[in-house]
Amino acid sequence: MIKSVPQGFDATGMGAPQASKRLTTALAGLRHTFVVADAMLPDCPITFASDGFYSMTGYSKEEVIGHNCRFLQGPGTDKKEIEKLRNAIAEGGSCSVRLLNYRKDGSAFWNFLTISPIKVNGIVSKYIGVQVDVSRRTEGNVSAFADGQGLPLLVKYDTRTKDSLAPAVEDVAESIMSAESSDAVKESDPRKLPPRPRMALDLATTVERIHQNFVISDPHLPDCPIVFASDAFLELTGYSREEVLGRNCRFLQGPDTDKRAVRETRKALDTNTECTVRLLNYTKQGRPFWNMLTMAPVFGADNQVRFFLGVQIDVSVLGQKGEVLPPDWTKTASEDNKTAVLGKQAAQAISHQIMKQPGSHSEEDWSRQFMRKREPKPHNSNQTQWKAIQAVVVRDGQLQLTHFRKVKQVGAGDVGTVHLVELESTGILFAMKSLQKKEMYERNKVHRVLCEERILSEVDHPFIATLYGTFMTESHLHFIMQYCPGGELYQMLSKQPSNRIPESQMRFYAAEVLIALQYLHLLGYVYRDLKPENILLQESGHVLVTDFDLSYVASKMRIQIYGVPYNMAAGSFSQDSTSCFNGSSSSAPLRSNTVAMMVAEPEAHANSFVGTEEYLSPEVINAEGHGACVDWWTFGIFMYELVFGFTPFRGSKRENTFKNVMTRVLEFPETPKVSTECKELITSLLVKDPKQRLGSARGAEEIKAHPFFAGMNWALLRNQKPPIDPVRATAPAAKDETQFPVE
Repeated sequence: MIKSVPQGFDATGMGAPQASKRLTTALAGLRHTFVVADAMLPDCPITFASDGFYSMTGYSKEEVIGHNCRFLQGPGTDKKEIEKLRNAIAEGGSCSVRLLNYRKDGSAFWNFLTISPIKVNGIVSKYIGVQVDVSRRTEGNVSAFADGQGLPLLVKYDTRTKDSLAPAVEDVAESIMSAESSDAVKESDPRKLPPRPRMALDLATTVERIHQNFVISDPHLPDCPIVFASDAFLELTGYSREEVLGRNCRFLQGPDTDKRAVRETRKALDTNTECTVRLLNYTKQGRPFWNMLTMAPVFGADNQVRFFLGVQIDVSVLGQKGEVLPPDWTKTASEDNKTAVLGKQAAQAISHQIMKQPGSHSEEDWSRQFMRKREPKPHNSNQTQWKAIQAVVVRDGQLQLTHFRKVKQVGAGDVGTVHLVELESTGILFAMKSLQKKEMYERNKVHRVLCEERILSEVDHPFIATLYGTFMTESHLHFIMQYCPGGELYQMLSKQPSNRIPESQMRFYAAEVLIALQYLHLLGYVYRDLKPENILLQESGHVLVTDFDLSYVASKMRIQIYGVPYNMAAGSFSQDSTSCFNGSSSSAPLRSNTVAMMVAEPEAHANSFVGTEEYLSPEVINAEGHGACVDWWTFGIFMYELVFGFTPFRGSKRENTFKNVMTRVLEFPETPKVSTECKELITSLLVKDPKQRLGSARGAEEIKAHPFFAGMNWALLRNQKPPIDPVRATAPAAKDETQFPVE
């Protein structure tokens, strides 16, 4: 039922506030589900609604335009969530909530709503409301929060929805601003696109993108409830995610389910062993199907069972839709065995990825990693910073927040901050990266933080950030790291004419970054988020690679040894190898004037959707699975941006950027002029097929051997003088005599 119309408006739409024709035309081309409301009018009436909104709600244009969006509310709508919306609007801010709304026909649905203001001269003129029906996807009210109440889920899907709606909100906002501005942007020219924040994307883990029917249960909770269900499982069974999470998998059983097979599954749970059985299960609609179920325990780092995985394969000869009689089993034992093998293989592959999930880690995991004692690495053991940190640890046992004094904030992200801090009474400066635990839990980032800590604890390289210590409080995690007074390479670029540097300077910075990537690959890490914002400039002017929260830890390495011709007079290697043999095989004799070169590359097949929009590779976007070659694609984009001042595939919207990455042919602008070798190297790195990309065979050695880097003295790179002096502060920051607040 439509609520009363504000005075002065016509419920039929005649005289109701409507968007201008130009704005309507601009918004009509968007495929999102959204409304636009006029914040300058009483009761903030809707002036535009997308076709998707009408389709989702069942209301007509005449029933929507001129009304406040509250007509979707009903008896089950949470008043606390409504209050969040009201407070956000009162403050002129943004907000995301999940509401139980009602269609015109009275049917209820979960609506995930994000509202965002459009401001003109600092005053809110409009509000955007982007919406999505998450009835099938949401976890509902079973999710656990940082206080431990509720079910501890592996993935918070409402958070995923919020993150995925961000580009839709941006699209609508940009369309409104563009329609109300005389400045038109030509989509094909990325140089003319307005700047926007380049936040790292973390939209899906590998487990979420596995196209397999499976669930994950927690045996440490009463009745071993399901804490993760794949999209394919929901499609197979007909249940929504809210109906599955928190339940034991027995709800699929029915009157003709074999009790002996069920007893086998219970025995596997009791003994922490694997089993494969064929069960007659039932969908939500009552249709029976034969389910080849493989159950397997998932072990943690302490060799204790953390989860149980259940992989399902529908092996029925499908009957007619709606059939409720059990289908006859006509397959042979050998066919049964073949299917069972497939289930076991899938279980092994999925188990490997589960422990990288956010919810697979406990508070004990954090304590074990963040409170451990750290020792200096060989290459920096004599640093003053290390000696000062060790003196505090020897005196007090471990680092604490009270040991540091804030100087100023030097960075901020969506889940944390970076402060310049001084170690008590020493004058020695560090960078302190602080992350909120609750945000890590709620935004599916626990495993990302632990991965970053692991990498920083292991690396020892002049072009990679040094970690001096970590500690945690009740609410935060803290990294004490090397401070770089030169700031971000991105900031340095922004101060150059046309946001670019000459090819000769780009060659220097690219070489140092390449060496750092090669070192990370040697340790089994795929970086995945290379961009100028993640490259810092040390006081000396040399680079420092940082931010490893999106990196991937490979379980296997591909090691090869090549016999490479060496020119004794020139002191350089030839690009072509004369022999190759696997590092695990017996050594083959090398020819004269050749040396052995070892190449170690991570063997990874990740499928998570991570990276920065303009730097994402084709294999990440199309979910084919990606490995170490993703770093060589980002390295090509990095080189391109440094020398031309923009990235080659950026579009006006995220979906346009992704389309450009997949389909657009690489082009180089006429200015500035760059060498043929530079273009050839970038072109070889930005090959859309990762198997054909430069670096796919021998990693960084292939790239270092390219003519663009001819004459580069790789061994003494850190002893060369950087081409640009980093920007330094000319005056000391205002002192802050207060300690950090007690958390």
